[in-house]
Amino acid sequence: MAKELEREDVGNGYYFTYKQKANGLGGYYSSNVEFHNDQTGLHKKITDRYGVFFDFPGVVYGDWCKKLKFAFHEEINFVFRAYYCEDGRVKFLWMVQPDGRYYADDDGFGMENDEEIMLFSYLDSNGNFTQPFEEEIS
Repeated sequence: MAKELEREDVGNGYYFTYKQKANGLGGYYSSNVEFHNDQTGLHKKITDRYGVFFDFPGVVYGDWCKKLKFAFHEEINFVFRAYYCEDGRVKFLWMVQPDGRYYADDDGFGMENDEEIMLFSYLDSNGNFTQPFEEEIS
């Protein structure tokens, strides 16, 4: 069963709404992601109910692909984060693979050696991605 509608404020009047749905791996994924700014009248759908992107900007493939445990899909299977940048864009972070602790129980059973993979792109003031997703290097 889906949780209630969530809201994440990212600054300068922008916010996201989304639903969290069970992903079948013991966690949740974000679906029905929408980008809003009530002051400008912006209400743009980013993903559908399955986490599949509308207007997907593409992805820059690289070494991160070698770390994938499962096949890559252009959809949110885990979580996203976002925040407002000084230059007026919103940085959109998309976790395509959690680290191995994600699968562990409280005692550590089930932990894997997976590395977290986070990709990012930017949204402009109209909710359009401005570049392909690429790896976020921490």
